[in-house]
Amino acid sequence: MPRLGVGCNSFGHNPFGTFIDYARSKRVIDAAIDVGAGCFDTAVVYGPGESEEYLGRALKGRDRGRLFIATKFGYEMPGAPRVPSGSRSYVRWAVEGSLRRLQTDYVDLFQIHRFDQETPIGETLAALDELITEGKIRWVGSSMFTPEQLGEAIAVAERDGLPRLASCMMHYSLLERSNEAGAAAACVRLGITVLPFFPLEGGLLTGKYRRDRPNEGDGRHRDAAEVTPETWERLGELERFADARGISLLELALGGLLSLPGVGALFVGATTPQQVIANARAAQWVPSAEDVAELTATGGWTTGRGSDRP
Repeated sequence: MPRLGVGCNSFGHNPFGTFIDYARSKRVIDAAIDVGAGCFDTAVVYGPGESEEYLGRALKGRDRGRLFIATKFGYEMPGAPRVPSGSRSYVRWAVEGSLRRLQTDYVDLFQIHRFDQETPIGETLAALDELITEGKIRWVGSSMFTPEQLGEAIAVAERDGLPRLASCMMHYSLLERSNEAGAAAACVRLGITVLPFFPLEGGLLTGKYRRDRPNEGDGRHRDAAEVTPETWERLGELERFADARGISLLELALGGLLSLPGVGALFVGATTPQQVIANARAAQWVPSAEDVAELTATGGWTTGRGSDRP
């Protein structure tokens, strides 16, 4: 799994902000593969379904063994069976739809998009175990699980011989670190890989926004008015940290986050090939041990935006 991939929630008509059509999505996908970031995270609900369809069309004919495809299930989807999202019948319905739209025989990482309070986690994991046996998925992941839910899933998996969660996606960046002491710490303790989403905070950590002109840029930060004075202060601290080391804020945002405990890979949204190329270059920055210690010591920040689903 590459350390840098593309978050595909902007592909198709998604309800989470900016969206791009198939032609633009394909250019982003092609650029990612060209720079060695052929790792893609999508979800059944993106579009809904269009993101997976775009990805499947763009990847058709490519060497599947050189790609890493992650998708998620669990939110409401048109045509879904009227059963809990963690039930065996729902899980099997979801994977068949994803495989069809992605035009692939298997998904590398099949993620539970939200914890289903109605279904015992053991039933969900058992259904996913069947899919692993059948060769339809390779690993099981989660998204936005609480520390308690992560602990329960691991305990049940170990007790019943079911698949352990390989990963957990969460809102995590050098500006949004409210999950650091909770879900991220639980992942480190339980041996689960942390997969941050929104690592650039909608463009705030690219260096294109300034306090005196917050609306400049490509519009990916959906509402500049929600940037609090405290967030601008913290952004200024990060800019000074980067300047002192002769690197860009983007390099710090990606390379620095990749250095924090438990973080395995970043899925960064992009709407142009140029953004993909810039992100790939920036992620190559490797901080020193002293840099990591300083970044770790300044944890606990939060933008106050909350962890809305990616």
